[in-house]
Amino acid sequence: MTLHRMHQDTNIGALTLLGNIKARFGPGIVIDLTGNVNVHEYAVICDNVHIFTHKHDWKGSRELRRDHNLIVFWSLSIGRDVYIAQDTTIVGGTEIGEGAVIGACSVVTKSVPAFEIWAGNPAKKIGER
Repeated sequence: MTLHRMHQDTNIGALTLLGNIKARFGPGIVIDLTGNVNVHEYAVICDNVHIFTHKHDWKGSRELRRDHNLIVFWSLSIGRDVYIAQDTTIVGGTEIGEGAVIGACSVVTKSVPAFEIWAGNPAKKIGER
């Protein structure tokens, strides 16, 4: 797992493992940690998942420059017994609810309610667990 700091002068967020710390992480995971990420027990995050906890808000800006006023930070919570399949990207201030399943190669831009199955780009509900 790679924990990446966006800019050298940006405060790094925290990765917190909650519960009995029985979460499982596959190889190639990238978490940018500019915001906080909470992972609850029994969560499974498969290979090559990318988690982003910031975005660049270019709305109203005509210049492409590094300006910390244009960066929006948020936190992410991954609930208990969540399964996130390989090659998934998670962006935005989202919460992955308890028991949720995210299909392979999905792009999650919204919060996923508990025990729902989501997939696609952008990810949307395709079933229930």
